[in-house]
Amino acid sequence: MDSAPAGSSEAAFDFQLYRYTPSLAAAVVSVIVFAALTVLHTWRLWKAKAFYFTAFTVGGVFQTIGYAGRIWSHYDKFSIGGFIIQAILILVAPALYAASIYMILGRLIRTVKAEHLSLVPVRWVTRIFVTGDVVAFGLQAGGGGIQAAGTLEMYEMGEKIIIAGLLVQIFVFGFFVITSVLFHVRLLKSPTDTAITGGIPWRRYLSVLYVTSIIILVRSIFRVVEYLQGNSGYLISHELFLYLFDALLMALVMAVFSVCVARSGRAVVPVSEERLYANTPMKPSPWKMVRTRHGNHWIPPTTPTPDPGTVSGISHTSFADTPNFDIQDLALLHHWTISTSVDIYKTPGADSLWQRTLPQIGFQYPFVAHAILSLAALHLAHMEGSPSSPYVVEATRHHEIALVGFHECVNNLTRENSEALLAWSFLNLLYVFSISKQLSHATELSSPRLRKDRLLGVEWIPMVRGIDAVLGPQYDFLREGRMAGALSLGNWHELNLENHASDAVDQELCRLRDAWRSSSDAEVYDEALHIMRKCLMYAKQFDTMDEETLAQWGFNRAWAGPMAFIHFAPQQYFTLLHQRQPHSLILFAYFGAFLHMLDDYWFLEGWGRDIVGAVDELLGSYWQPWICWPIQTVGLDAAGNP
Repeated sequence: MDSAPAGSSEAAFDFQLYRYTPSLAAAVVSVIVFAALTVLHTWRLWKAKAFYFTAFTVGGVFQTIGYAGRIWSHYDKFSIGGFIIQAILILVAPALYAASIYMILGRLIRTVKAEHLSLVPVRWVTRIFVTGDVVAFGLQAGGGGIQAAGTLEMYEMGEKIIIAGLLVQIFVFGFFVITSVLFHVRLLKSPTDTAITGGIPWRRYLSVLYVTSIIILVRSIFRVVEYLQGNSGYLISHELFLYLFDALLMALVMAVFSVCVARSGRAVVPVSEERLYANTPMKPSPWKMVRTRHGNHWIPPTTPTPDPGTVSGISHTSFADTPNFDIQDLALLHHWTISTSVDIYKTPGADSLWQRTLPQIGFQYPFVAHAILSLAALHLAHMEGSPSSPYVVEATRHHEIALVGFHECVNNLTRENSEALLAWSFLNLLYVFSISKQLSHATELSSPRLRKDRLLGVEWIPMVRGIDAVLGPQYDFLREGRMAGALSLGNWHELNLENHASDAVDQELCRLRDAWRSSSDAEVYDEALHIMRKCLMYAKQFDTMDEETLAQWGFNRAWAGPMAFIHFAPQQYFTLLHQRQPHSLILFAYFGAFLHMLDDYWFLEGWGRDIVGAVDELLGSYWQPWICWPIQTVGLDAAGNP
């Protein structure tokens, strides 16, 4: 077949499909690389159930077939068939990569619950950018199809359409990068609670978006210059530039996503309202459900979620490797030793758990050490009294490092490291309570729902209950170790409400039975009420306990009462609480009142009052008579104001 489409003799002389013989070796290597990356990416997406990334996989298939077309052209460089296959498929594949990249941003914004920080309304993020990408894809594919018409005139027309498509792609990508950077800056200034405590590697995802977006932008600019130079231009006349600025860059994009995103695709699937408040106890997909004899429990997400293809790349002892600490970290450890550790229990005999035992564990397991330093930094921020304290930033930095070790520890749980996991869980609970107060004001002003979710324990309650399910098999080992005192509730199992003289507060609690007497869930509420009364009985005994008995008691004293309710109350109750059922909220208001009794503990300051206030807002005036006692106890008036 002739080397040029039909047209004038001069045009036929000037135009060529290729101005070189396509390299067989380069094409074969490209086919192998893109085929391997596509298979790897497909397998990992299947394992992560991240099917929204299908367009990315199709892009890999296009690249593979496109470079197979160049193998055809090596043997027959005058064949229009091989030329069109490689020209169109290699050209449009990056548009499919871009579509998947755009989807990540919208999902990430929802996952960290930062919709209010997005430049573009989050419901429009994916629509706007993917629509722009479809336009770019259509123009490039259409231009490539027109070039196959067989005339020089049509080839040049198709060339102009392709350039227009590439310019649209560059414009959309540029706007996308601006949107991502602005969201990143805003999230750094006003991080949401989920971004801080949810275990979501959002910084890594945004970094991946930046890197891949810049790579695709460079490739698109190269293509624009190439087409502007025309069929006889320097770039299109030298095959090296195609492999350097297209094949290599696009293979790099696929490699980055296969390593950094595909292995944890679940982490960017947002929480849906239907799942969160459904009748069955559900949590977002990154959370793991552990079945025990006491029921189903959820544990925090192991981010990144490893699969058989990636876990082998993680050292099973990496969470115990020796890290690098600096002089500022030493200052935080000093503050922990002389101040933070003795300001938690505020009891000399019990402070040894925080002052000596936990640091000893931290010296063995650096992720526990980072958790200690994060809490010390938050204690300093609390003492400063400024929500913009630099210690808050320092605390979040250490916490993020600690999270990585925690996730590895969960995935490789043994008897030996179970003690470290328990220590980290205690520290993390205090971190969640204290960091929420530091960050809540700015993030919750524009989203009241975030505040109610935080106060009603949408995230921290499953965290408290879930860790017990994980460590349950190691309980016998733990109760013989250094943390044994923290696991004992003393005479909890011996407490008997029947032999207890009911006081005014207990009578107030018993009165609640009338609120749900006709409810189909009355049995669940009765069981939860029984646990709450027992928790109050447990806490009150320390008011009259003699010094000798108190000296022999373990670490858990009055402060353990409210948390015991979270631990022992039935799961069905917390499901009803997630659904915001009025009777569950009434009982939780009393929990808030009991928590308020611990208001002088710095990490719980304000929590009890805020819980009662949130419940009062949700229930309204109709149910308010049932929560008069909690309202009065925390110091709110009838309108819910302090």
